Amino acid sequence: MSSSDYCRIAALCALSGLRERSTPGPISVSVIGQHTGY
Repeated sequence: MSSSDYCRIAALCALSGLRERSTPGPISVSVIGQHTGY
């Protein structure tokens, strides 16, 4: 995985965290998985 992919995932994680602060981490991870394929 390249650094640009890591930055993209980190950005998605930050955006999802800001958008839904009340949701736990695993939900954000599953949302990121839908966008990145992990």
